Amino acid sequence: MVKREWARFKKRAIWSWQGWLDCWRNEPSLHQWVWANVVSAGLALVLDLSTTERALILALGILVLAAELMNTGIERAVDYISR
Repeated sequence: MVKREWARFKKRAIWSWQGWLDCWRNEPSLHQWVWANVVSAGLALVLDLSTTERALILALGILVLAAELMNTGIERAVDYISR
């Protein structure tokens, strides 16, 4: 059972990576959010902030990226269906 679950996990990781790369290649807005997160994460680590504030900035940055990826998936599904 562990072997089967590990194989499923590897497949999901590969598919997720392929989806990330496809979105990176075709969505300029993902580039913008990644760079915005790089800047905000850098500032969060450099500025005198509490650990909670740093964690919040980093977590919300990741949440924005996840929302962008979900939005891209929805857009592509609608475009595929409405052709």
